[in-house]
Amino acid sequence: IHATLGDCAQGRQYSRFVRGRRGHSETSSRQRLARSSARLASSRSDFGAARDESDEGLARDDSPTEQRGRLLLARIEHELPSDGVEGASERLDMAIDIAETLVDPTVRAYCRMNQGWLAESTASYATARDHYESALETFETADSRHNAAHLQNALGNLVRKQGLFDDARSYHESALRTHEEVGDRHAIAITLNNLGLVAWRQSDYDSAREYFEESIDIGTQLRDEFNVARRRHNLANVFREQGDYDRARALHA
Repeated sequence: IHATLGDCAQGRQYSRFVRGRRGHSETSSRQRLARSSARLASSRSDFGAARDESDEGLARDDSPTEQRGRLLLARIEHELPSDGVEGASERLDMAIDIAETLVDPTVRAYCRMNQGWLAESTASYATARDHYESALETFETADSRHNAAHLQNALGNLVRKQGLFDDARSYHESALRTHEEVGDRHAIAITLNNLGLVAWRQSDYDSAREYFEESIDIGTQLRDEFNVARRRHNLANVFREQGDYDRARALHA
C-alpha cells in the first residue's frame, strides 16, 4: 500500500516486518515491492524509474519463482514504451520458461498477453489478437474478472486500429460492465475514453463527447492529471472536427 501511495521507503520497511511475521523470504518480499514500485512509476509514465525498480528486484535472485516471472512481465511493460522490443522479447522468453514450471495458469496467461503486446508493437495485429484472445480465455476460466476486462480493453484498442469499430465497441462495453460491477473507477475512466475514441472514429461526435466528458469528470475526481490532459486533447479533437474551434482551443489551453 505504501508503495502504491508513493512512499516506497516506507514500503521497504514494512516488507521487512512482513518477512519476519509471515515467513516471506527477503527476495520474495523485495521482488513484490519492486513490482509495486515499478507499477507506480509506470502509472506516472516515468518508465525509466519503472525499469530501475524492476531491475533492482530482478537482481536480487535468479531462481525460477512466480514472483520473478511476474516481475519479468512487469519489466516488459516498462520496456515497450521506450521502443525496447528486443529487450522485452528476451525477458518474455525467460518469463515463459518460468511460467511453464508453475501450476497457476494465470502466469502463462500474462505471458500470452505480453506476447500480444509485442506483436501489436510491431503491427502484427492478427498474431496479437490470437495471443490476447488466448489470454482472455484463461482469465475468464480462472474467474479473474479484472484481468479479463483489461484484456477486453486491449482487444478493443487493437481492433480499432484495424478499423473494426463494432468489434471494438463490443469489447469495451464488456470491459465497462465488469469495471462498473467491481467499482474500479480508474478503469471505468479508461474504458469510457476508449469508447469515446471508437465513437470519434465513427464520426459519432455526440457520443464521443459524452464519453470523453464523463471520463474527464472521473479522472478529475481521482486527481489523475496526466490522463485527464490526454482526454481533454481527445475532446478538443471532437470539437475541432465539428468546427467549434473556440472550445477546442480552450481545452488545449
